[in-house]
Amino acid sequence: MATLKMGSTTVLTESSGTVTLPSTTTFTGNVTLSGTANSLGNGYTHIETLTASGSSLMHIEDCFTSTYTNYLLQVTNYKPNADGEANKILLSTGGTVNTGAYYWYTWAGIKTSDGSDYRVAGRDIAYVYMNPNTGNNETGASGTWFIHAPNNSALYTMANGVGSTHHSSEYQIGGAHSFGWRGITSFDGIQLAPATSSIIDGAKMTVYGINGS
Repeated sequence: MATLKMGSTTVLTESSGTVTLPSTTTFTGNVTLSGTANSLGNGYTHIETLTASGSSLMHIEDCFTSTYTNYLLQVTNYKPNADGEANKILLSTGGTVNTGAYYWYTWAGIKTSDGSDYRVAGRDIAYVYMNPNTGNNETGASGTWFIHAPNNSALYTMANGVGSTHHSSEYQIGGAHSFGWRGITSFDGIQLAPATSSIIDGAKMTVYGINGS
């Protein structure tokens, strides 16, 4: 363990490779930070990030625990290898995805090509559509979801978020997406997978724990 002091004031503490700053630290001037941040301020703690590389699916296991009640899921530039593909969200327990017909979801957005409503919904099906009709080029699909109580056996698992999906150069759809599981079940993982193809390299999937939730 090491400390850095200015006069009698401790300005940072290092222990086992982790540097801790006082809670009232203020930065002025040009400050450059490098490395990986495991916490986004005091609100979120990074749990795991996956980057697709020759992947047929992306599955973060053991990310939902009793440490947090609520979580943040971020998906960036998610593209299937087949054009016009629907993509699935599946919850898992002990590494096994739950494919029982208990998922509910709603997707309500606007289509840029003509400004029309784009709405899909499902009840008691074996997966959640992450987004409708994703193209296999350009920006693919991205979104952010708050997932509530996935690992709590006394509460219903529900998720609420926003997302957008590109369909080639034809149009983009952006809107609100929510999903849940009918019944009270404890989950510890989450998986993303195209309906039939694989994932183009570079897609990212990240889970954060929400501190104090």
